[in-house]
Amino acid sequence: MTIAPARTRSQSEQNVVPLVNIVFLLLIFFMLAGRIAASGPFPVQPPPSTSGGDLQPAELKILVAADGRLALNGAPATAETALEHVRAGIASDRAVRITVKADGAAASGPVLGLLDRFKKAGIRRVVLIVEDTR
Repeated sequence: MTIAPARTRSQSEQNVVPLVNIVFLLLIFFMLAGRIAASGPFPVQPPPSTSGGDLQPAELKILVAADGRLALNGAPATAETALEHVRAGIASDRAVRITVKADGAAASGPVLGLLDRFKKAGIRRVVLIVEDTR
């Protein structure tokens, strides 16, 4: 009497099972994620704007080079030019968001002087970009 060896799964069948599991889990994830943002009880179409203005604040990006040169929104500028743009934004009752990015080798005097000018102009919120060295 001869006993046949037990059948084992082939190598290709064993590799398909984890793939099927992953696809199934992704399917469940996307089914649940699609239901998180519930829609309202009825559709609402807002009216078109006639003013044409955007509600985003005016953004001023100021770069300070290692030698003290300034750039305002990508163009060479002076501290006075930057201050004029800030004052123009305040005068037009438009919010102004200021981002200052200084070179690590730049002297702190010009940067602090620029921030002090903004403070005197009435700007209370200026974002100073730094690099985290932790």
